[in-house]
Amino acid sequence: MNLLARVTAALDRGVDPDVFERCAVALLTNVYNNVEPVEGGSDGGRDADIYGPVANDPDSRGRILVTTGDVLDNLKRSRATWEKIRGAGEIFRVDQLVLVTHAPLSDAKRRNVLRYAETHDLPVPQFWTRDWLVEALRKDPEWRIALTGVEGRLDAVSRRTPLAPMPRS
Repeated sequence: MNLLARVTAALDRGVDPDVFERCAVALLTNVYNNVEPVEGGSDGGRDADIYGPVANDPDSRGRILVTTGDVLDNLKRSRATWEKIRGAGEIFRVDQLVLVTHAPLSDAKRRNVLRYAETHDLPVPQFWTRDWLVEALRKDPEWRIALTGVEGRLDAVSRRTPLAPMPRS
């Protein structure tokens, strides 16, 4: 089995939620600028913040939600937490919404999340799912091993059987 198939199989078996959260946030620092993890038990309904994602608005905030469970349920819980924070008189902006899962996300589930975001005045979410994660883990062996336990070399990525060495004359 090639490297990508082994990583996919390991993700399908499940991952440690705490390791996945740290891994996903670390990998997203390659995608977004100014990412700051929010660690600990009281994370305010998000796993990381993106500072200043809106051009010319340094006070804007992106919120990264990482889950090994249901993406929509996680978003609903996070939004409820954000409403409690706002209800206590604090300002809590959500200018960008990033949702991360180690699993595939069906079209129906994606549409349900989009509908929920629209009806609750949230930004259109950006989704990062298993296909992205498999590719990101291919490029980052330290996180691949930490999250999935899968070791491998880059030549193990190929789906073809490697060519046998040429016989020496």
